[in-house]
Amino acid sequence: MFNVIFLATGLFIYFCVGTLITEWDAGKEICAEFLKSEADWRSLADQLVAIAVHCGFDGWLLNIENPLQVSCLIVLDLWKQAKLGG
Repeated sequence: MFNVIFLATGLFIYFCVGTLITEWDAGKEICAEFLKSEADWRSLADQLVAIAVHCGFDGWLLNIENPLQVSCLIVLDLWKQAKLGG
């Protein structure tokens, strides 16, 4: 029975990701802080990578549930392009 269960679970692909979530007014301030410059978001990205490596995560879910300033959206798009290679 164990072999059948083990083989069945081997059919599924799963990932373990960390979650960075920001909400409400505090989240808006946090996002403004880490998205204010390229150096700031690269520093955060490097820290997230270090945590992922240490904890064995496959990546991160960035869950922003607060309004963003337009300047933050532009920087966030640059961050996405840098992490995805273009």
